Amino acid sequence: MIYKVLIMLSTYNGQKYIREQLDSLYNQKNVDIHILVRDDGSKDNTVETLKDYQRKYGKMTIYADENIGAVMSFHTLMSYAYKDFSNFDFYAFSDQDDVWLEDKLYTATEQLSTNNGDLYYCNAIVTDADLNKISYLGCKQDLSLQYLMFRQPALGCTQVMTKQYFSFCTDLFKDYVQKNPPLIELHDVWTMWISQMIGAKVIVDNDAHMLYRQHGNNVTTHNKEGVLQKMRRVSKRNRKHKGCTYSNLKIIGELLQSRLTSNAKDVLNRMYDYKNSIRKTLSFALYMQKYFKSLSIKAMVIYRIIYRLY
Repeated sequence: MIYKVLIMLSTYNGQKYIREQLDSLYNQKNVDIHILVRDDGSKDNTVETLKDYQRKYGKMTIYADENIGAVMSFHTLMSYAYKDFSNFDFYAFSDQDDVWLEDKLYTATEQLSTNNGDLYYCNAIVTDADLNKISYLGCKQDLSLQYLMFRQPALGCTQVMTKQYFSFCTDLFKDYVQKNPPLIELHDVWTMWISQMIGAKVIVDNDAHMLYRQHGNNVTTHNKEGVLQKMRRVSKRNRKHKGCTYSNLKIIGELLQSRLTSNAKDVLNRMYDYKNSIRKTLSFALYMQKYFKSLSIKAMVIYRIIYRLY
């Protein structure tokens, strides 16, 4: 069976690498694709390049919009897809600067359909700007909401969803933004959080099916950083986003109240209660750090909770 897959691609000043990515999207085997693009106000020739490919290959819809940033650009793409592209079997996110292996979407759709899954993500080969291999991204197999509250194991560019799960996530987002969250969560964090809050079935593929290019201007980065450099970056982000994770999870938990798994109810109740006393703060910190193996991550989790950066 040939499945129909909608690829949601957000672009911004991407002319340097966009052709290689578009070539790899059109080269996907054994699937029927359509590329839904939202350009986030590019100032270079990105839109012209997209239109060249649209004329040459078809199977592309382009929205050239104003600049709203990568986070809202992807969520807007999801709303466009939900409203006007509902006749697809699966939905996938794409960045503008990677290169997909030709079996990426076929592998995802087969694994989701065979295993009755809701959300799929895979490993990736991390490369430099010239596509020279640096490392493998790595996949965490034993997921939990506790882990996802502090770490993101599934990049959006590796995620593929069923129509039903995509529609659920997108529909929920409309209610979420009406609650005025302090910081809109990334699309890939959004889909992963919800999966573990409602017990969706996540398929984790440890094989790599794409080249994840790192070139210094990525929205998310997996370059090899020194320990001090990484600590400074994480510390700066934590201070900037102080309290946002707590507020966002609280909003989502309230919206999903009737759908929450027993584990989600337990951890969220612990979270709701953790600021009420020093004892409860310490108890929550010790509870949460058990879900991480790395001593540095354990320390980060405890630090964020105790200093109320969470």
